[in-house]
Amino acid sequence: MQTTVKEMMRICRRVLIRTCIRGLSCPRIIAPRNALIVAPHPDDETLGCGGIINLMSQSAVRLTVLFLTDGESSHQSCCGISKEEVGAMRRRLAVQACAKLGVSPEDLIWFGLPDGQISCGNGGGFCGTSNDLLRLIDKIEPDAIFAPHPWEPWPDHRAAGEILKKAVNKYRNPVTVYYYPVWLWHGLCLTHLLAIRKMDTIRVDISAVLETKRQALNEYFSSVNPFCNRPYCGTMPKGFTEHFLYPYEIFFTEG
Repeated sequence: MQTTVKEMMRICRRVLIRTCIRGLSCPRIIAPRNALIVAPHPDDETLGCGGIINLMSQSAVRLTVLFLTDGESSHQSCCGISKEEVGAMRRRLAVQACAKLGVSPEDLIWFGLPDGQISCGNGGGFCGTSNDLLRLIDKIEPDAIFAPHPWEPWPDHRAAGEILKKAVNKYRNPVTVYYYPVWLWHGLCLTHLLAIRKMDTIRVDISAVLETKRQALNEYFSSVNPFCNRPYCGTMPKGFTEHFLYPYEIFFTEG
């Protein structure tokens, strides 16, 4: 009974978060000419942005997807498979998933940062990655960047948002940053839920490409490690993936 009550409380919390955020959101079309998608791990781009990536690819938007890590730590303390094997497989799965969304392998960039250890704060690693990102932004000149929300509870996601903020603050050209939720759906702090009202919350209709997004997600979640029969991207909490199969995606901008 104790477990059942806890699980019901988690479900109610997730429903509350989604209901509030959807209620704050306004339907809008996002139509850049050149977009950069920043993903801490292979699968974040599809979870948070798969629908809009596919919509943009159909509209001839120039697309670049940056993976900060290879996601090699998803089987740490699990089955003994090496990080190198997991990282290599997750790279291959990212290529396959992105191809379904309309992004070619030539437009995928890998920074190779350590999974679970992306530097945050003002240390040397943080500043170095932010400068690397700024150089990439200078090179491709996007007018829209998609990245994890800085309030994400997962450390690598928070770090990615902060790294991007620092880079964009130094960028010389106008660019709109759209923050996407991944773990935010599963564990947003309720005080942040109140503060999020100050952000511009956008709802993008992806119903026309939802099946394509589902197929791209399946690339990640149907490929399992034979040593433990778990997906290479790891085992997600119960109810996690349902957040990404709605006919819309949510993005946040700061004024």
